[in-house]
Amino acid sequence: SGLAEADCRKIVSIVRAFRREGTYKHPPTIRESIKIAKVLKENKEKPLCGNEFFKKLCFHVLTHEPVTKMTKPSKSFRRIEDLIKRYC
Repeated sequence: SGLAEADCRKIVSIVRAFRREGTYKHPPTIRESIKIAKVLKENKEKPLCGNEFFKKLCFHVLTHEPVTKMTKPSKSFRRIEDLIKRYC
């Protein structure tokens, strides 16, 4: 992806934890980690706790839902936000 190794580790940790914590019709794989890393690199963004772009990207890639459906009370959004806080 071209992203720093430490940043890639954060992303992989988030995706692995998200996969472990739920039952999904299409569970996230390493491909989702690569997608997130590539988009971050292309947009010159970082996987940081306070980065709204990163949160929205993770929500979209991991849930396969459009960002327009992302709401604060959403269970998926809260789970992703908690994982970002834990690993970033």
